[in-house]
Amino acid sequence: MSLIGYGAFSYCTNLTTVLLSNASLISDRAFYSCSKLTTVSLPNVSLIKDYVFCGCSKLATVSLPNASIIGLCAFSGCTNLTTILLPNVSSIAQYAFSGCTKLATVSLPNASLIAASAFYNCTKLTTISLLTASYIAQYAFCGCTNLTTILLSNITEPIGSYTFSKCYHLISFYLLKNSMVNLGNMNAFLSTPISTYTVSTGGKYGSIFVP
Repeated sequence: MSLIGYGAFSYCTNLTTVLLSNASLISDRAFYSCSKLTTVSLPNVSLIKDYVFCGCSKLATVSLPNASIIGLCAFSGCTNLTTILLPNVSSIAQYAFSGCTKLATVSLPNASLIAASAFYNCTKLTTISLLTASYIAQYAFCGCTNLTTILLSNITEPIGSYTFSKCYHLISFYLLKNSMVNLGNMNAFLSTPISTYTVSTGGKYGSIFVP
């Protein structure tokens, strides 16, 4: 099976495991609201389209070693997802992981584009390294209330409005590059220790580190 069609397994409420070694493309809503799905292994898939795993509230483990694009709301509302390793992903669409409230670890060594609200309200996320990201859109990490550290080195476009707002524990922001980075708006760090005194960090202010 090389193609999983539109809505192919949506609302399959007893489906628990997906192991599809030959699948290369997953269409929109393929596993939408599979409420008991816990494990997914798709080693040859290169494109995850829109809403594919949206609402899979039990999904905990995902293996996508060859995926390059993650579509709109692809994992939105996957409230049990803790770890996602995406070594070849270059683009993450709007709301892709929004509301993944247990997501603590994200590995994106080759991501270049993080679209609006991609990780909105991922409240367990603590550290994010985006050393190849050139563009991070508005609200991308808004509401990541436990995010403490961010590393960027390749950013070329202005950082969007409210991108890191309401990251109440954001203490360290590393810009590991030798050219200027612009903010789309000063509210990019609204309600974070970088811009405002916060009781949640014991009165500590955050820092932006540059070379």
